[in-house]
Amino acid sequence: MGVISISIPDDLQEEFDKFSEQHQFPSRSDAFRVAIQALIAQTEEIAKIQGEHVFLSAYVFRDRSETWERLENQLDVYRRYIKNVHTYKFSDQRICTLFSIGNARDIEKMHSVLGSIKDVNGVCLKVLV
Repeated sequence: MGVISISIPDDLQEEFDKFSEQHQFPSRSDAFRVAIQALIAQTEEIAKIQGEHVFLSAYVFRDRSETWERLENQLDVYRRYIKNVHTYKFSDQRICTLFSIGNARDIEKMHSVLGSIKDVNGVCLKVLV
């Protein structure tokens, strides 16, 4: 079995460890393998989609103005796909949900860019129609 070393921010590591414990993974490696498999499956599912569809995506981050500004700047870049944006404050976190319409590859690229913004931790992308 191969070995991969990665560096992640401390807060993401804490979140990952809590998730692993809550879902009773025997080790970080097991949890990481499941996460990679889920990412690959989701990416392959989206790659099979042809034409325009409706997507729901969500992004979770600590309620910091600089993170929200970075996200807003990227939302402007992808405005042609985004039909609706909602933000919710939950404890010390903010949740941003988007309804988007577009080609699966374009929406997946948008989702990847938004999910890679510093301090954006929780991400989700689902095809609705």
